[in-house]
Amino acid sequence: MISYKKIIPALVIFALSNAVAYANDFDKSNEAMAISAIGFSGSNARVAHDVCGATNEKIDKYKKQIKDSLTRTLKYEQSGFDTHWDNGWKNADFLVKSLSNDEAYKKEYCREVLDGINNPEMN
Repeated sequence: MISYKKIIPALVIFALSNAVAYANDFDKSNEAMAISAIGFSGSNARVAHDVCGATNEKIDKYKKQIKDSLTRTLKYEQSGFDTHWDNGWKNADFLVKSLSNDEAYKKEYCREVLDGINNPEMN
């Protein structure tokens, strides 16, 4: 006959270890989403600034809104924010050069990017 007094503690430990593993995966997933969002936002800010004429003040305000939003929604620790932002900013080099040479596409793209910069909570 099976002794449930011996099995139940083992099942509890098994369940708790799975819960901890799930929580760790969830935290890693949130962090990955935050890092992607920061890089994407940094790229958008670069295009808005260099191609579409957004002011430094507008970019600084947008950056702060993104940082605050990610902290609130994804519980992102802000320690690496500036590094990920700067990477996104640098990764926009090709896009900035491409858009600078295509006036027709630049106008539409700038409309969308500036709308995102002005209304970051809607993205």
